[in-house]
Amino acid sequence: MDTKKLGAIIDQISKVKIAVVGDFCLDAYWFIDESKSEISVETGNATQPIKQQKYSLGGAGNVTNNLTAMGVGDVRVFGVIGDDPFASAMVGLMQKAGITTNNLLIQNDNWS
Repeated sequence: MDTKKLGAIIDQISKVKIAVVGDFCLDAYWFIDESKSEISVETGNATQPIKQQKYSLGGAGNVTNNLTAMGVGDVRVFGVIGDDPFASAMVGLMQKAGITTNNLLIQNDNWS
């Protein structure tokens, strides 16, 4: 592909509409502060105190996030998620990125 054709595609990317069907999940990162560690009375092992936690979109959510970062104008998600705080955090991250989440089915039981 030549540079001119690639430039034309990139110029039109904001007009593109993409639907993503998949396994949407939330990646959780825990940052440990070993300076606050102590020996557990129950196990005799050092504890691993968490000083910070961070969440980001994983699985198909990562794909949608990348599409919006590329400038795709309309990204919509289709999938099933649970009704829990992690799902709420994931939907919040999607909405903040400009991803349309209306088509996510929230299911209380038997969703995994």
